[in-house]
Parts: sequence; C-alpha cells; structure tokens
Amino acid sequence: PSVKYLTLKRTGLTIARNAILASAQGDVVVFLDDDVLVPSGFFDNYAKAFEQTGADVVLGQVYQLSFNDLTSASAEELRNKATARFLNESNWTEFPHGIGCNHAVRRTQALAQGGYDEQILGCAGAKNEEGDFLMRLKSSGVRMWYEANCWLIHYSAPGGGARTPLRPLRDEWKWSYNDLIWLIRHGKASGTFGWSLWRAIRRGPLHKRNIARFWRQPWAWGAFFFTFCRALRDSRH
Repeated sequence: PSVKYLTLKRTGLTIARNAILASAQGDVVVFLDDDVLVPSGFFDNYAKAFEQTGADVVLGQVYQLSFNDLTSASAEELRNKATARFLNESNWTEFPHGIGCNHAVRRTQALAQGGYDEQILGCAGAKNEEGDFLMRLKSSGVRMWYEANCWLIHYSAPGGGARTPLRPLRDEWKWSYNDLIWLIRHGKASGTFGWSLWRAIRRGPLHKRNIARFWRQPWAWGAFFFTFCRALRDSRH
C-alpha cells in the first residue's frame, strides 16, 4: 500500500491526529502509537469489526510489555508474557472508552465532532486526549464497540513520541492540565472525579521530582492553581 508522510509546522499529538483526519481518504482511520507491535491480520480485524457491528468507533485490546522484555519474537509470542489493559475479553461488547494507542473511528463522525481538542497538550505527555475525544463522541450518540481481536503489543519505549525527559519550571503548569480538563468535563459523568483530581495533584505539585526538590513546592502549587483556572476556562470552549 502507498504511504503518505505529513510534515507539520505545528507540533502536538492532537494537532497531528486532526491533520490525519483531514488528509485521509478512507472511511475509517486507525490510530496507533510509535511504540507498538501489531499481529498479522490486524487491520483486517478492524475492517471486519466495523462491517459486522455498524459501529462508528471500535476500540482494541492493548497488551502492555516492558521495553526490556522486547525481543525479535512475533507479536503473537510476546502476547503470552504481556499484561492485558482491558480485562473484558468478550467480543462485540459496548465499551465507554479506549486507549490512544489502539482505536479506530469513522472519519466523518470524528470530523463532525471537531476532531481531537487541540487545547489538550502533548508536550507534557499524551494524557486524556483520546478519552476526551471518545467521551464527546459517545455523548453525541455514536455507537462504540470493543473488539478483543483488534489487539496489539504496547512496549512503552523510554523516550520519543510525546514524552519529555525534562521538567523545567516554566512548563510546570502543563503537567496537570490534561487531568484537570478531563476532571472538569467528564469527571462526574465517568465516575472518576476524585481519582482524576488525585492524579492531577500527583502529576503536579506532588510529583516525585517536585518532592525531591522541595524548593520547587511554592512554584508547583502556584502553577497547579493557575492550571486549574486555565482548564476551567478552556473546558467551556
């Protein structure tokens, strides 16, 4: 098959995904990460799932594998020592959310909902952008299905992608932003309000880097409250 490579002037995971939605020619777009292994027949299984269910979104299983356990073995062999992210293995089960490294959507439905929210940051880690996207789709009435046969191996590469090894003070506010956007928009509806708030604090002022460098605490808490106010403003858009 032909491959089209896009070079973007603006960076960011949600920006890149929206560019794909705008430029793709097919009816269905499958989104993956750059640190995954897919088995044979992977895309055929997605095509079959869309055809048989008539769903607008199909969410696949993800098997988590340590980067240190990655070998030249096939994806089928590696699956035996990987950990499943979704414990519900039954096919054709309606599912409320998915994981960014393995989900597919009908392009027209994605574009009708405005695609991924480009306010959700990728520079401080790719967090919650797919959850926000899928919750907005679900609330609009689209059909979402989970298909266990659309599985892959996610081996969590230590670097690259949307990760950043640095945490400069000027970017401190960004680390809790995605969690707070999720909390304000979907925390109550998804039943994750308390957990999302705790995760935002853990990724912000109570992150191990901020605890180890105690002199960062005043800045970290100030950045957290600034982030909350910004997320509250942005969540209304």
